[in-house]
This record gives sequence, C-alpha cells and structure tokens, in this order.
Amino acid sequence: MPTPRSKPSMQTYKKTALAITAITWLNPHVLLETVVVLGTAATSCGVSGQWWFCIGAVTASTVWFLVVGYGIGALRPAFARPVTWQVLEVLTAVMMLVLATTVLISAFCPHRLRP
Repeated sequence: MPTPRSKPSMQTYKKTALAITAITWLNPHVLLETVVVLGTAATSCGVSGQWWFCIGAVTASTVWFLVVGYGIGALRPAFARPVTWQVLEVLTAVMMLVLATTVLISAFCPHRLRP
C-alpha cells in the first residue's frame, strides 16, 4: 500500500525558488544568449520590428518551458523503459552529426550551402 506524501513546507518552496533563480540568473549562458545573441538578432528586424521580435521571443520561450515542464510528467512512464532512452540517445547523436557536418561543409565549402 503506498504511503501518502506529506505536503511540502513553505521553506521547501522558498529553497526551490531560490535554487531556480540562482541557476537562471547566475548562468553565464543565459546572459550571453539573452543579451548578445537575441540582441543581435533583434537589431536585424529594424526599429519597429524589434518589439515584435521581443514579443515572439518571450512567447516562444514561455511555450517551450511549459511544454518541457508538462512533457516531462507526461513522458515519465515512457522514459521508465531503457529502450526509450536508447532511442533518444540515437536521435540526439544523429542530430549532432548532421549539425557537425553542416558546420564542416559551410567552413570548407561555403558555396554548397548557399541557394
């Protein structure tokens, strides 16, 4: 018979919120991507398009993290099986090989990737 879970205390919620905040804002990749990459991409949209770019980026980020957060719960039973992890690892390896090949081709044969 399963044991009932105890209700988390407010202290647990505070520790979790503090940890999430620290991971988010003390992560140099977050700052680099937000300021440099998104800032550079936004400048290509022109002055009037920068706000639309910002709204789109915030919306896409929100949707992404909601899908990931709720998707983890939905896919938990599937990832209890080792074969699911193996499939995920193969797909990740294929994606990395395709990206690496694209980078190498663009570095050594840039005319092949241009339309």
